[in-house]
Amino acid sequence: MSYEDDDFEEHSGDKAFHPFIPVDDPEFDKLMQAHLSHIIPSRQMHSRTHLPTCFKYGSKTCRSRFPRAIVEKTVFDVETGVIKVKRDNSWVNNYNKWFSLMTNGNHDIQYLFTKNHALAVIHYVMKYITKPETALHAKLTIAAAVRQASNNPDAKKMLLRIYNKLEGSREVGVPEALSHILEYPDHYTDVIYSNVNTTHLLNYIKRVSKRHATVVDDSPDSEIVAASDG
Repeated sequence: MSYEDDDFEEHSGDKAFHPFIPVDDPEFDKLMQAHLSHIIPSRQMHSRTHLPTCFKYGSKTCRSRFPRAIVEKTVFDVETGVIKVKRDNSWVNNYNKWFSLMTNGNHDIQYLFTKNHALAVIHYVMKYITKPETALHAKLTIAAAVRQASNNPDAKKMLLRIYNKLEGSREVGVPEALSHILEYPDHYTDVIYSNVNTTHLLNYIKRVSKRHATVVDDSPDSEIVAASDG
């Protein structure tokens, strides 16, 4: 399908809900093309005036690489190993017509030909669904506030309070928050784990260590003989 620059007109929110086209409809192909002719201009176009998120850190180059070069036909560059996909509009984002019909929304789809591309996508997804760690100066500020409010000079207890405060103040992304609320598992495995209360475990180790430290062995040296059954 070919789109010219002058043919594009944005209709934000128009036809947000559109019924699926029955596959057995005798005019399926015609209806599909008509549907795409609406979705692409209204969902897949990058703003010609750009958006505030297009430029960061003083850069004057669009982070989404728009406008993009026109490519007359899809070709494979033997020297570079790059596939140049046909493009007749500089401002339309990569799309798949079937995804467009199913989602009726914006998406960006492209082939991943190299390991670096695949790793970059994994990094992007993980960065998108999680929040970055709190900056060092923010952690130190929280630690200083906990120390100032604590009257207990015990270093271990103070560190525990600082850890609890930092963990409680950690920002999470919407997907992670929803996974906690809906109690989704954070991993999938056939291994069965047993939960251990580390606080009780540490207290038990302290009691045992203290009891052994107070026992004085006044008995004379004795020889230990290992004997087998039978």
